[in-house]
Order: sequence, then structure tokens, then C-alpha cells
Amino acid sequence: MTDPLVLGDPAGCSRLGGAMRREAAHLTERAATLARSGAGLAQWRGPAGSAARDRVTGALTGMAATARALDQAGAALQRYATELAEAHEQGRRAADRAARDGLRVVDGRVLEAWGPATSEEAERRRALVPEHQARVDRQSSALGRSRAQLQRTCEELTQVLRAQSRALRDAPPPRH
Repeated sequence: MTDPLVLGDPAGCSRLGGAMRREAAHLTERAATLARSGAGLAQWRGPAGSAARDRVTGALTGMAATARALDQAGAALQRYATELAEAHEQGRRAADRAARDGLRVVDGRVLEAWGPATSEEAERRRALVPEHQARVDRQSSALGRSRAQLQRTCEELTQVLRAQSRALRDAPPPRH
């Protein structure tokens, strides 16, 4: 048994992405409930009614932004999970092809397998290394691009969630 060429847990990424998307849907449902409840505030006149409506509107805006961010993050994780699963399979195939040619893949490097070999066999193996290495490098590069895209998405959404958190902390307390 060889070490996997690609590290990562596609099932775990997919489960986490699904959980985030479910939480986004739940938050959206809660926002709809708040909006229905807040509709009754339209009849409330005066500064207190205006302040209450403003707070409900602010909460709805924040909930919607947070739900969108959670859904986008969950979708990004699920896309990455699919790409990671494909990379696992491609890595397994690359390692199998290398093994059939008397080579092995270790930490992303294609090397000659251990053991005795005739000089012709050793030369044949060495001649195949660049082809196999190019295949491994292409796969690693594709997965690197997927990881970079996931990281960019997470960084963007972190800013959105940070802004929502700041808005909640900075909101004035309700007056009684």
C-alpha cells in the first residue's frame, strides 16, 4: 500500500459545506419569520416605532448577508470536495501507472522503484520518469488552483462575516 498522492478529506469537506448551506437556509427561514413579525410594526407610530422598524430592518439585512455568505462558503466547499475527490482518483491512477512502469510516486516526485533491475530495465524506467512526473505535476497544479480558489472565496466571505459581526457589536442597545 502506498501513501496517497493527494491529501485531504473530500467527504468531510462535502459534509461541512452541506452543513453550512443548511444553516444558511435555516437563517433565511428565521429572517422570513422576523420579517412577518416585523410587518406589524408598521402601525406603530412615533420615534419608538421608527427605531424598532430600523432595528428589524438592520437585523434582516444582516441575516440576509450572513445567510448568503454561509451558502456561498458551503457551495465553495462542496465544489472543492468534488475537485478533491477527482484529484484523489487521478492520483491513485497516476501512482498505479507509475508502478506498472517500475516507478513509484513519493511526496509528488516520481522515482525508480527499489529492487534489482538490469541496466536496460533501469534505463527504460529513467526514460519514463519525465512523462510520469509531468502527469503528477499537472494534477498537483490543478489541485493547487482549486485550493487557491477556495482560499480566495473564504477570505472574501470572512470579510463579509467580519463586517456583520462588527455591525452587531456596534449596534446601540434597544431602549425601553
